[in-house]
This record gives sequence, C-alpha cells and structure tokens, in this order.
Amino acid sequence: MQRRYIDSVWVDDRQVHARTKDGLTASYPFERWPRLKNATKEEREDFTLSYGGIHWPGIDEDLCFEGMFHDAGLCEISPSGDSVCYVPLNEIYIQGLADLDRAAGEFLEKIGDRNLIALYAPMGAGKTTFTTAVCRRLGVREDAVSSPTFAIVNEYRTGTGEPLYHFDFYRIERPEEALDIGLYDYLDSGALCLMEWPENIEDLLPEETLKVHIRVNPDESRTLYWED
Repeated sequence: MQRRYIDSVWVDDRQVHARTKDGLTASYPFERWPRLKNATKEEREDFTLSYGGIHWPGIDEDLCFEGMFHDAGLCEISPSGDSVCYVPLNEIYIQGLADLDRAAGEFLEKIGDRNLIALYAPMGAGKTTFTTAVCRRLGVREDAVSSPTFAIVNEYRTGTGEPLYHFDFYRIERPEEALDIGLYDYLDSGALCLMEWPENIEDLLPEETLKVHIRVNPDESRTLYWED
C-alpha cells in the first residue's frame, strides 16, 4: 500500500485544503458541513492534525484525509486503496543567537531519551552552533566544544560526567571511513551522539536515529523540525 504524507493544511472562508508532499491537493467545502459552515473564523482556523485527519476542538468535528481526497475525485486515493496520513512535525523556532539556550533546552526536553541525533542542514545553517548550545545546556564547558571536521568525532563530558559524542562527517568520502573509527562502538554506547553531515553515512545510520533538520528562514531565523 502506498502511503502519502500530508505536507500542509489550511482553511479559507469556504473550504479546508490539504496538500500531500507529492503535490496532490484536495479541498472540502464547509457548505457540506453544517457545524463548520456555522463556525466562526477563529474556530475554523483552530484545528489540530492527527495521523488520519483534521480535528476542530472548538466544535468537536473531524475530517478524515482519505475521505477528503476520495471525495475530491482523486480515485487513486481512497479509504480502501492508498493510505493518506499526516506525520506531526516537531518544530522549534530559533529567533537568533540569544534564543539558542532556550531552544536547546526545549529540544532536549522534547527528544527525551533519544540519543542518536542526526542534524541535516546546508553549510552555514548553524549545525555546530546549535550543537554547542545543546552541549552547554548539558554542562559541557563551552570552550571544549569545537567542530570535529578533521578528527571526525570529539568526546565531551557533561556536567554529570557522562560522555557525549560530537561527529562531523563532512570530509567522509566513503562510509567505510566512519566504520574505521569504530562508529558503532560510539552509537551503541548509550551516550548522546550528535552528528553533523549524516548524509555522508546515511546507509550506516541505525533505524532509531532521530533526523533533525535546520531550516534557514527568510529573516535569517532558524527552525528545527523532525518527525517522531
């Protein structure tokens, strides 16, 4: 069964719209929905997303994504055919350098006991800067943190004495180079592993690796986001 993921959902005065990540768009008119037709603009705009659809908490109304796309005439998507689902994105907005400490604390709180963190971002987006903020939040001496571009991995100690591993795979040309440094000994250690440029060892990453993306916004702020 093919699974399509919802990329965005929005409402206007007449309809709710949803778009899949592969570009299919469907709309559903409020006219067909008495409770939503009579809802206020604020109530319509106040919705939450779940695995299967949209929920309006203010009026206790739901819409299934599969039904929405099926009713829009997109026959390749139906309740009995292809699956349409939404994967909630965790997002953390970082306004600027002064906001890094707060963002790092929120990030650590949200990831819980996840310890394999892969950071995806273009050059200059702030991977090392954010990693430094996370390390500082965990009690690592700030002057101890540096990009391990040439060493591939740096080991730090948190404020409680626990090891923390910081990887930079930018100069990796072959995945075997990561294996040569004993990659899985680090990843299997149970310690927090923060990895920059994980694209270069993608096939070696364990399934449980949390893939975190950093987006540079037009105003030069940053947004961290990941799927659970």
